[in-house]
Amino acid sequence: SNGRAYKLQYGQAVLTCFFCVDTNGHLYMDRQEGTFFCHKCRESGNLITLQKHFGDYHKDRPQMNNT
Repeated sequence: SNGRAYKLQYGQAVLTCFFCVDTNGHLYMDRQEGTFFCHKCRESGNLITLQKHFGDYHKDRPQMNNT
């Protein structure tokens, strides 16, 4: 989890939203699928969405494969 604190709830990681920065645990991330949804700002996506948000997405570089 790249050093971010989180708790497990309903089988998902619950953490501070990467987008609205809400600290009340509204962002739920499925650790197996790599998908997320914030119940406050409604932002959703997957690991590639996060790579793009943080400027770490490079089209020519091999990406993580969730197979």
